[in-house]
Amino acid sequence: MCHRFDPDHIKTIDPDLSLATLKHNLESQQATLATKLETLEKIKTVSEEQSGSESLGTSKIKTSLCCLIEAIATSLETKEFCEMLGQNQGFLQELIGLLHLNSGASDAGIKAISALCCSELNQESFIAEGLIDGLVMYISSINRGQTVKALATLELLLSLENGREAVINNTIVIHVLVKMVFRVSNHEVSESAVSLLLIICYESLKAREKAISARVLTQLLLLLQSQCSFRAKNKARLLLKLLRSVWAEDPTVCKLQYGLVDT
Repeated sequence: MCHRFDPDHIKTIDPDLSLATLKHNLESQQATLATKLETLEKIKTVSEEQSGSESLGTSKIKTSLCCLIEAIATSLETKEFCEMLGQNQGFLQELIGLLHLNSGASDAGIKAISALCCSELNQESFIAEGLIDGLVMYISSINRGQTVKALATLELLLSLENGREAVINNTIVIHVLVKMVFRVSNHEVSESAVSLLLIICYESLKAREKAISARVLTQLLLLLQSQCSFRAKNKARLLLKLLRSVWAEDPTVCKLQYGLVDT
């Protein structure tokens, strides 16, 4: 659950700024484009003015702003406005930058990004600005609050050709996902990781080889023996079947994983 804006922080910048005013200006069908752009400028001012304060206050403001963006992005009345936001390069870069922080602002950033990515136009823009690498960096850190949503967003972006290309070109994504295949405490994460690996490995032989080298076979076998859902196990079997092509072409690649040949 997102925290509300702190009115005390906002009123120090402009007494006319309030959560109700910001939401009304951005969501209202009667508000002009100029009014909405002015509102965004005021939001930006809040962020900039708070940048000199202690880190906790800055994180709180960023979290609140992300919650407002998420609320706007999930409203049917502001779909066109959200697509306009998605064409703002600086705005997208600032959101992606939150994913590298180790704070609640990064979790709120994922939720805002996920909501904005409901638009395919915004997906293209986010990919161009490096969202794939930001998502991979986010999920590579442990104890993230929105890992499942980040994985779901990553899978959504894989529906686009440039998204698949960006994922395949990421140097650590296979290793990160393989480590997530068998999660005793979170089967939802496991299923999402297998789903992503299925898509990536289907696209690239090199990705299949990387997955095997990262010991994905062991992880999949452990997953199949766990109490995960039937759906997750079915995906795991499909991935194992897909990886057989690597075994058929070069058995050494698979044997290396189990130490069956000298290196």
